[in-house]
Parts: sequence; C-alpha cells; structure tokens
Amino acid sequence: YYNLSGKTAIITGASRGIGKAIAIHLASCGAKISLVARNQKDLDAVQEIICKMGGEALSIIGDVSNFESFSGIITQTLEKWRQVDILVNNAGIGHLSDFSVMSEDQIHTMVNLNIVAIMQLCRAFIPQLQKGNGILNVGSVASFFPTPGSALYGATKRFLLSFTDALHWEMLSSGVHVTGVY
Repeated sequence: YYNLSGKTAIITGASRGIGKAIAIHLASCGAKISLVARNQKDLDAVQEIICKMGGEALSIIGDVSNFESFSGIITQTLEKWRQVDILVNNAGIGHLSDFSVMSEDQIHTMVNLNIVAIMQLCRAFIPQLQKGNGILNVGSVASFFPTPGSALYGATKRFLLSFTDALHWEMLSSGVHVTGVY
C-alpha cells in the first residue's frame, strides 16, 4: 500500500480492464483520478466505484488520438487538479488482420492511438512531473513476439517498449520514474 494522498493521476483507457483496475487501485491509495475514455456509461461506473470508496475522480470523455479531444483532456485535468503527478498511458487498440488488407483508417487509428497519443501525453505532462512522480506505459507481450495477423499491433507495442526504455533513462536523473507493463 502506498500513500498517494495529495497526488493526482490521469489514466487513459480507464473505463474497463487494466485501466479501470489501475484507477481503482490508485484511488484506494489516496490519489485523485482523471478517468479518460470514450464511453460515458463505463466511465461513470468507475467514477461511482471510486467515489463510494471515498475517493475523488473526474470523468473525461475523450479520444486521446484526436488532437482537439486531446487538448480538452489536458485542459480539463489541469483545471480540476492543477497538476498531474502520475500519467498512466493505458488506451490502445489492436486490429487482428493481415497488414496487407487493413484499411487506411485502421492503420492510422492504431498508429495514432498506440504511438502518437502516448508521445503527446508524455510530452504534455513531463514538464510538470517532479521527483518521485511517474509515467506508466501499458504495453503488451506482443512487444516481444511478432505474430502474423497482428504485425502492425506488435510493431506499435514494440515502439512503446523502446520509447519507454529510452524515456526511463532520460528521466532517471530528474527522479521521475518511467515504467512499462507488458
């Protein structure tokens, strides 16, 4: 158990699965949470769980792969909490299909969400992260095992692994922790 009282976290993909579990856990440790996802009903359910535990949460409907939505997410978070101490990049998408038959839209969506959005979120929040704060990038075992039928997904997750490792070393001297979960 960690005491995160007074800390704030922003979690993308917070409406279910790993993101939901991380949000609830961080809230149980005392952190104030910005929950980000595209589904209002699911976000409201997570926010309700956190509030019933006595925690504080802000639900933000948004798509981190869309620049206009992305800007609003940052603005709403900072207006509410004034700072971010923990960034959890959990939102991601995968299309199970051979790369040669994937649509342009599927390709762009996957690259924008699994790579570009994570870089933009890190870049947006790194300047305010202080010693002891951190970034958690949620990846996949696909980072390590190229698999036919998910070539692009695996490649985006391999990028995340490399980016996270390099960012870890860049931020080490500042005391900001950068970690990946696969």
